[in-house]
Amino acid sequence: MRYFRRVFDCPAGATLTVHLSADTRYKLWCNGKLVGRGPAKGDVLHQFYDTFDVTGLLRPGRNVLAVQVQYQGDCYPHYDGGGSVSQITACPVFALEGFLCDPAGKQLEDLSTNQRWKVLVDGAYGWRSSPHGPCVGEQEEFHAAQFPWGFERIEFDDASWPQAQPIAPAYSADLSNLDTPVPHRLLPRMIAHLEETPNCRFGEAFRSPSGENLQAWKAMLEGKGAVQVGAKHKASVLIRADSLSTGYPQLRFSGGAGAKVQLTYAERLMDKDMVKASANDLSYGDVIGQSDVILPDGQARQYEPFFLRTFWFIRVDIETADEPLTVGSLAYTFTAYPFERLAQFDCSDTEVPAIRDLCWRTARLCAHETYEDCPYYEQMQYGGDTQIQSMISYYMTGDASLARQFLYQFDWSRRLNGLTLSRYPSRVPQTIPYWSLHWVMSVAEYWQYTGDRAAVGDLWPGVQAVMDHFGRKTVANGTIGKLDGWLVADWCPQWATGAPPGACDGTAAYDSLMTASTLVDAIAVCQAAGDNDTALRQRLDALRQAAHEVFFDPARGLYSDYPVRQGRGIYSAYTQVWAILAGMPCDAAALAGKLVGDKSLCELTMFSIYFACRALAKAGRYELAANLPNPWQDMLKWGLSTCPEIPDLARTRSDCHAWSAGPLVEYGREILGVRPAAPGYAAIAIEPKTAGLTFARGRVPLTGAGNVHPARFVEVEWRIEQGRFLLSASGPSAVPCSLTLPDGTKQQFPNGGKIVVSQRL
Repeated sequence: MRYFRRVFDCPAGATLTVHLSADTRYKLWCNGKLVGRGPAKGDVLHQFYDTFDVTGLLRPGRNVLAVQVQYQGDCYPHYDGGGSVSQITACPVFALEGFLCDPAGKQLEDLSTNQRWKVLVDGAYGWRSSPHGPCVGEQEEFHAAQFPWGFERIEFDDASWPQAQPIAPAYSADLSNLDTPVPHRLLPRMIAHLEETPNCRFGEAFRSPSGENLQAWKAMLEGKGAVQVGAKHKASVLIRADSLSTGYPQLRFSGGAGAKVQLTYAERLMDKDMVKASANDLSYGDVIGQSDVILPDGQARQYEPFFLRTFWFIRVDIETADEPLTVGSLAYTFTAYPFERLAQFDCSDTEVPAIRDLCWRTARLCAHETYEDCPYYEQMQYGGDTQIQSMISYYMTGDASLARQFLYQFDWSRRLNGLTLSRYPSRVPQTIPYWSLHWVMSVAEYWQYTGDRAAVGDLWPGVQAVMDHFGRKTVANGTIGKLDGWLVADWCPQWATGAPPGACDGTAAYDSLMTASTLVDAIAVCQAAGDNDTALRQRLDALRQAAHEVFFDPARGLYSDYPVRQGRGIYSAYTQVWAILAGMPCDAAALAGKLVGDKSLCELTMFSIYFACRALAKAGRYELAANLPNPWQDMLKWGLSTCPEIPDLARTRSDCHAWSAGPLVEYGREILGVRPAAPGYAAIAIEPKTAGLTFARGRVPLTGAGNVHPARFVEVEWRIEQGRFLLSASGPSAVPCSLTLPDGTKQQFPNGGKIVVSQRL
């Protein structure tokens, strides 16, 4: 950790915009006011920088820019602790460019990083590994006596601080050919700055193993008083927020020199064997997990961890020495990507509002500077998870910017063999071949929902490289042989290691069928990029024919997981999903019926249910979706506030996993039936599905070229009354709209606008 200051004089009316970045994290203040945190997660050749206009914080006379920089490269990450996996580092670097200007734009002073900046080496932070927080980095041990309190303010005396030593110029990514000892290549931030909502209160203090006065703690949490912990005393209190959250806990305290305060964070209460109870049972288990330690210096202070924490439950452990400690407040600043829920949905199923909110909170907490698989444990952007998360963003917010960044980042991660990494940014390289296919699907979906031809043109060579890799895996019988990397596709209970049956010996139907399905999307990307798709079409036709001959079992009307001639008799629901999505030469409607009705198939999970819904819709059998597993009902019964990773709610690792939030897409895409009929919603399709409901209403925001258009929606309301299907819809005028009713009847509305229809069922 380092602290930097730059003092300067400012005339009235001056302006200042600064651009800055750091390896690995920074916090920026101007005249004592927090300006921002960053940079967004990237990689060394794509090191994001941020831009802030701080003019409104300037004042005539002396001013100060102050920056706190944390370097995370000294500790390599591993699954029992260590550094953060998702923070890619190279060497400790801080760079800022800024010119103080007069109102006319004339430069008055160069405030860029040079020897006029002052620097202090940190002595306040120690770092602690935690086996309960793999991949997210080390937790803090904060020594209050060593922290330069007030260093961000103009009145702070930095006379003893040495001058900072410049290393070399910082270059942008388009100047990567220049020789410099600094390896980072800078490019502008691609996404919005994160939301920060301060002064969020915890809900209750519900248990004290040491017998503390919980009413006093409750009053403190409500801002109605303070709690004093006497000298030579050990106090432990368990506290719960209203729901799982991501943010910066803030503890105000005074006195207590020589004391130790530990804040432990958990998603849910659990026992020593990591078995979790219903969130409604506050008597079970304990708060076990990541933790920070604060060592007070006897003064009035406020502690906040440098990086965000994830918590529903917090345990406060205090051990005082010869002096009592006063806890003035414990609150937090909520932070997440600033998605705004523009979509609306309601229907005749009374459980849907609670499931909708459960899924939306999950999606929000799994999106910060990148999409994340889970905010508590890994905080990493995985290709499979993020395909669903991107679609949630389109349907719930109309904001495609985080999805666009994801697509570029995975393209940056591609290896020499053509595959993307399975997760990125990531200091530890990991390859899951299926996740590269999910990335290709995501590129096609991004094109369809945004119409961003420029981005798709940039990404097309990477898509081609991925598909060429899978093409090279074709074996003598025309199917896909053994793939490279970690062969995990889903946590199906019957797949012991997450690998599809046959994947480890190169005979998996799953691999061929998923590749064929992805070829369909690759052809769409190829066309968007203006390239010739003949070779891809030939490969798709050949793979479909070969896979059908090898894997289709006519006796059962199913695709076997292994070649039929092996006679192993193993069939998975997910395999049938990819067969339908690949457009295999079979009766898709009949296969959809077996997908849902055949209980002997290896099970679907919350991840694969999303793709099963896509398959049912493509097969024209979406009404069967009501018969798919509904683990979200169990989540509500268990009192969860987010969707976990797997359906085993007692033993799931992560309680917040956005690949489980797929229902948010179903509401808009299928029940309301809104989707783009041409890229970027240049034309709109409405094809509502009743799926056992008697009414539904809502609105879907429209995306376009990666930008949100908050004034543009498609609104749909339908109901079934006295044997009739009644629908009213409205969309942007002058945008062509096609309507497909539940019986398959199609109508065209070339001028868009208001639509009202009535049809006898």
